[in-house]
Amino acid sequence: MADPSGHTLLSQALRVINQAIDAHRDTPPWRDIVAKTSGARAPARLGVEVYEGDPPRVVDRYAIHAHEGRFELVEQGRGEAEIHWRVSVDDLRHIVAKPDRYLEDPSRLPLAWLEARLGIGAKPKRATSWRPGSTRRPK
Repeated sequence: MADPSGHTLLSQALRVINQAIDAHRDTPPWRDIVAKTSGARAPARLGVEVYEGDPPRVVDRYAIHAHEGRFELVEQGRGEAEIHWRVSVDDLRHIVAKPDRYLEDPSRLPLAWLEARLGIGAKPKRATSWRPGSTRRPK
């Protein structure tokens, strides 16, 4: 049996990601992902680049649409779109081969790019003595 194509792997991985978000949509950061991809705040399209090997060789590029925490593959092969997620064929294979692992613990999904793109996740801490607009006087 031949290995699935990048398109097939990405479609199957998005299905697992959608199921994981659905199962955990009431807890952060999944609740935040659903909120940020709903209504007018949803990003129009997100660019995905699938690569393999070392050094990385681009297999294909895709556009996905995010709506209410669900991702749908909408276009293949557009090279000029901005890339938001670079994912290896091996990472997609792992997601597809062991979906239960990711459904039980969705934090294992490689979605840091999405949290960064949507502006959610951990925020850097400020020093406790610092206030916006304040400056320190030299001693």
